[in-house]
Amino acid sequence: MAQMTGLGRRAVRLVPVDAAGRMDIARLRGLYDGDVAAGRIPFLLVGTAGTTGGGAVDPLPEPARLAAAWGLHFHVDAAWAGAAALSDRPRPLLAGVERADSVTVDAHKWLSAPMGAGIFLTAHPGALADSFRVSTGYMPPDSDTAPDPYLTGVQWSRRFAGLKVFLAPAAAGREAFARQVERDTELGILLARRLAEDGWPRINDSPLPVICVADPGAEAHGPDRSDAWHAAVVAHVVRGGRAWISRVRLDGRPAIRLCVTSHRTRAHDIETAVAALRTARVATPY
Repeated sequence: MAQMTGLGRRAVRLVPVDAAGRMDIARLRGLYDGDVAAGRIPFLLVGTAGTTGGGAVDPLPEPARLAAAWGLHFHVDAAWAGAAALSDRPRPLLAGVERADSVTVDAHKWLSAPMGAGIFLTAHPGALADSFRVSTGYMPPDSDTAPDPYLTGVQWSRRFAGLKVFLAPAAAGREAFARQVERDTELGILLARRLAEDGWPRINDSPLPVICVADPGAEAHGPDRSDAWHAAVVAHVVRGGRAWISRVRLDGRPAIRLCVTSHRTRAHDIETAVAALRTARVATPY
C-alpha cells in the first residue's frame, strides 16, 4: 500500500516480532522514538490479527494505546482472523480491535466467499471518501441518501464484488458462520494433534486453525536441503488432489502450512490430509 500511494517501501518500518511471531512492543517504541528523533513524522501504525503464514495475533490493546498516545491512525490487518468476531468463543482473540481506526477482513479467507473479497471497515467514513473523491461532469453527483461506491476504493470501472460477501451471510445468518468458525477451530486442534502423532511437530503458536509443521529429519540436513525437501513433499500432496497445503518460512525456518477455513471440511478430511502427508513423506527421500 505504501508503494501504491507513492510513499515507497522505504517509508515503511517493519517491527520485529517475538518468538511467537507477535509484534515486539519494546522494539516498536524504539523505532518510533528513533524516527521522531531523526525528524521523521510517523502517521500510521498497523497491527495484525492472524498473519497469513503462521496465524500470529499481535497484542492489539498495547499498539492501540500507543497509537492514541502518539496521535497515529491505528489500522488492524484482520484479513485472516477477522471472522472470529462472529463467534462469542474466539472473539476475545481480537481484544483491542475495537479501538482501531480501520480494519481489513478478507471474506475469501474464512467467510466462504470466492477469491477477491476484501472488506475495509473504518470509523472515519468521511476520510475514506475524501481519499478517493474525484469530481467530473460525466459522473453522478454525490447523494445524500446513499453512499457513493466510487468513493470507497481505487477502482472506478468495477464489478459488484460486495454482492458475494453479502449473499452468504444473508442466506445462512450469523449463527451459521459462528458455528463454522468454532468447528474449524476445533478441527485445527485435531489436525495439530494428528500431525504430532504422525511425527510432524508444530512450529507455530497460534489459536487459529493454521498449522505449520516441519520434519526434524529434513531439518538435520541444513536449511537449503530442508527447504527443498519440504517443497517436494508439498508438491507431492498437491499433485495427489486430496488436500491443498503450502510451503512457508517462519523466522527463516522451512515448513509446511495447513489451514482449515472451508465450511465443507470435516474430521475425515483431516485424516485424508494426514494420510497424504504420510505418503508424500515416504515417497520423498532426504
